[in-house]
Amino acid sequence: MTATVSSGAASISSAAQPFLNVKDFGAFGDGTNDDQAAIQAALDSVGTSGGVVYFPPGTYRINFPVFIKSKVNSTSGFVVCGSGQNCTLQAGPDFPANVAMLYILGGNGVVEDIGLDGSGRAQNGIEYAYPTPERPDDRTVTISRLAFSRMLSNGFHCVGGEAYQIRDSFFNSIGGYAIYSRSGGINSFIDGNYILGCGGVFLGAEQAQAEGVRITNNTILCSAGSGYGVYVDRGLEIIIAHNIIDQVATGSIKITNNSSYVKCLGNWLSCHQGGGIVLQVDGNANSVTISDNTFEGGSFQLSVVSEVIGSIHSVTVHNNIFNNTSDTAMFFHNAAEVSIIGNHCRTSGKESLFWGDGRHGLAMGNVLWKGPNVGSGLTQNTNLGW
Repeated sequence: MTATVSSGAASISSAAQPFLNVKDFGAFGDGTNDDQAAIQAALDSVGTSGGVVYFPPGTYRINFPVFIKSKVNSTSGFVVCGSGQNCTLQAGPDFPANVAMLYILGGNGVVEDIGLDGSGRAQNGIEYAYPTPERPDDRTVTISRLAFSRMLSNGFHCVGGEAYQIRDSFFNSIGGYAIYSRSGGINSFIDGNYILGCGGVFLGAEQAQAEGVRITNNTILCSAGSGYGVYVDRGLEIIIAHNIIDQVATGSIKITNNSSYVKCLGNWLSCHQGGGIVLQVDGNANSVTISDNTFEGGSFQLSVVSEVIGSIHSVTVHNNIFNNTSDTAMFFHNAAEVSIIGNHCRTSGKESLFWGDGRHGLAMGNVLWKGPNVGSGLTQNTNLGW
């Protein structure tokens, strides 16, 4: 059989590869029988030559995880392809605790058009645990148009893989984060996803830092107590752009622990009125750009705070809009080399700008509702409303 499977980031033709229907391996897809052995047999049949494993419409119950574990050659790839809204992989009543539904242990592939229902039993939906590969063209996995639901911890969990792409997927009723990258994730893309009622994206650095990750065009609606919209821990060259991060109690974005060259551009960022800090920079982060964002609600909308003067430095805050904070719109303390230009603070409960000492700060061309409260180290020039 000849078929073409495509996504926004990858296109793999199966003209010279096997096209494997899981029902040909004995899967029922009736939501009752355990289909794990049949699905695993289909995945194992791909081997190293690549191919497509196809799921017709149905509910495929599994009582044990399934594994994509083959390294395919550089001219081929693996594809796990569902059939859209009426196609679900579901954790069964005997699914073990503390494991994921699907493990990806190889690169150069696509998983698309299928639902992953953890049934409140599976720890994670997908776990990507691919070590650094021998070939640069053998390390990309694309997750496209998946629906993740009812996971105890995370939807997608990266424990060391590189260059993953998560696009146009839906996450709902996840206990932790929709996307949790514990370590690594160099040159990865998180684009166009809809995340509801859980933490959004966590980039950690347990063994290797996240580097060159792009988080763009996502809608992240976190309910109270569900974590941050985006959390960056020791990240390098991270771009967070054109996202909607709303209904958050904890905070929309946190940049911490020596993260550097992080850019927050053109986002809508909101906390509940009187809630947490909308965007927080701490932990000796540096070279952070915050531009063209709209802030709404929260107690503090932008907080850049260091314990020692100068350990947070090279911060650019340009052309943002700050609305309806219950306390302070822009709060700086012990920061150095800060440029605060062209921001518009429409309402604030206390100061529009608090500068609690620092070094080499410049504020100019801002429109401020209240304040400022300025300590040492800030030069002021042509700020309206002062």
